[in-house]
Amino acid sequence: MWRMDFEQKERTPREAKSEIGWRGERRRIHRLGHGLGVLLVGLVMSLGWGSAVSARENPSWDLPVVGGGRLSLADLRGHVVIASFGATWCPPCRAELPALQALADRYRGKRVKVVWISIDSEDVPDQRLAQFAAELGVSIPVLRDVDGSAFAQFHQTSIPILVVIDQDGRLVGEPHVGFAGKDAFLRRMAEVINGLLAR
Repeated sequence: MWRMDFEQKERTPREAKSEIGWRGERRRIHRLGHGLGVLLVGLVMSLGWGSAVSARENPSWDLPVVGGGRLSLADLRGHVVIASFGATWCPPCRAELPALQALADRYRGKRVKVVWISIDSEDVPDQRLAQFAAELGVSIPVLRDVDGSAFAQFHQTSIPILVVIDQDGRLVGEPHVGFAGKDAFLRRMAEVINGLLAR
């Protein structure tokens, strides 16, 4: 069990009404990100990374990659996959991205794949996403989840969320919400990834 204290900048929108649907709610979150700023909330998170959830809850996606092509989770079978969902308007997402790149660099040549999945609306062009990543020195794949279908699988309302998926495509533990800082992130992720690679 992983327990840590951190400050998280969180957006928690009201639950979408059925007639609005996920797409409308997601756009509302985007507008709130630009118009209302960020709430600072002190949280204590307890996460069980050690055991996989039921196989029926295994995630899947097939998403476009900024720069061209598509990438599905099935394409990454046999790898440990670290995927973070975020957006350009989210300060903790911006803080997390260099740590994701450092993680990818650490495991270069290993069967580990690190990806960032943007939930920005189609109003944010690919060129802007590519520029956003470049400004942060990030070269990991940036995927687009414009309709929120991949993000919705994890039943969260705040970002960033980080998910770990094992070599057989199974979700490991629960999605982790927020970002605790680079050092804590790299230390904990090394424990999780090394344990999975040693299987």
